[in-house]
Amino acid sequence: MKNKKHLVVANWKMNPISPEEAKRIIRTTKKTVKELKRTEAVICPPAIYLNLIKPEKKIYSGVQNVFWLPSGTYTGELSSEMVRQSGATFTIVGHSDRRNLGETDEIVAKKTNAALSAGLQTIICIGEKSRDQSGDYLEFLKIQLTGSLSGVKKGFLSDLIIAYEPLWAISKSSIAGEAMKPRDVEETVCAQAGVAGQAALR
Repeated sequence: MKNKKHLVVANWKMNPISPEEAKRIIRTTKKTVKELKRTEAVICPPAIYLNLIKPEKKIYSGVQNVFWLPSGTYTGELSSEMVRQSGATFTIVGHSDRRNLGETDEIVAKKTNAALSAGLQTIICIGEKSRDQSGDYLEFLKIQLTGSLSGVKKGFLSDLIIAYEPLWAISKSSIAGEAMKPRDVEETVCAQAGVAGQAALR
């Protein structure tokens, strides 16, 4: 565990407005990461800024979403192969923003399989909207993760990253005591530890 690396994924969403600001953020990110030990960063900007990122040691580029088919009449979509050819090596799928727009676990699974097949490191986002005292949210997470991994082969597990983003904790301050506590994160991770492997064996 002593040599374990930390991976920081920067999802810019629909920001910033200008290429100049994007370049400034990229420079700052690179400088910061180079000063951190055992830490690497994935920058996921709007796709229009991908060409501004020059991957180097400890710095990778990725996209915020991919489509599940390699080509076709799908206005505004990016295929995993297009992303790979651009030089990016990561993609996010199933982000809560996308799920709120109607993406189902089935759609996320299609995107996951397409991304992995194209050779992309794939970050699957999962998270509950609320945390109940009875622990039902753990079953919700299990169902969400299992559904999002449907069809994924065991050999692809090394290219998968599970990002846990509980919706109720987003944008809340840890100072105010509202954000997720470390023990809660540990509980969730431990509870879901075997789900990905079991799903890929089906």
